[in-house]
Amino acid sequence: MNDKNIFLQFLYLLSSKDISKYLYLEGGAALSFIYNLDRVFSNDLDFTIEDYQLRSELFDVVEEIAVKLNKKYVCDADPNKIIIKDDKEVILEIDFYPLSAKLFSWEDKGLEYNKKGFSVKTHSLEDIFAEKISNIFQENRSEFKDVFDINKIYDILIDDLDKEKFKIYLHEKLLGKKIYKKIKNDPISLLNDRKVSFRESYASYAIKDSLNFEVQFSEICKIIKIFL
Repeated sequence: MNDKNIFLQFLYLLSSKDISKYLYLEGGAALSFIYNLDRVFSNDLDFTIEDYQLRSELFDVVEEIAVKLNKKYVCDADPNKIIIKDDKEVILEIDFYPLSAKLFSWEDKGLEYNKKGFSVKTHSLEDIFAEKISNIFQENRSEFKDVFDINKIYDILIDDLDKEKFKIYLHEKLLGKKIYKKIKNDPISLLNDRKVSFRESYASYAIKDSLNFEVQFSEICKIIKIFL
């Protein structure tokens, strides 16, 4: 599904609901829509939900929006995933994760749908950068898109990023995810151990042919050396 318009329509309809006060867009969708990164687009919308007790309300709201989109609403077996689909094709996957907004940096950002402006609460680019770095060390995740995104984000942040302040922020995130102890002595060796997995993901990710895997991987190693 490559029609980004339906994603904007969904976010626009969601922004008028009270529950949007407790939702924060993150991940690839935030990079694509809010920060305008040129990246391979996926069909999932990732949110942090500040109050997990609102889970059932979120399901009701998404079902209501699905009706307006003339799509089917499916409650996935995963308790933190909702699917909107056509007869045969998944249109949107909505994933949400409980976390207090006190534990990450976020901003209000403006978007537009059909010449109508609306705002979306979203994780800051620095927070997504830290999250992407934590992703590449998680045992159950070896996705080349994280490598690609880290390099792209760093290119944007490089001139204005307070590196020392970000190091503290990143280390706190890694500690919270129980990753820091595993990588603190030699993160580059661990990254190299996972290189084959990233290469396999690179092939399946169907990234632009102009991107060279070795160059991308070399760049990410330089970034990791700066911050870890």
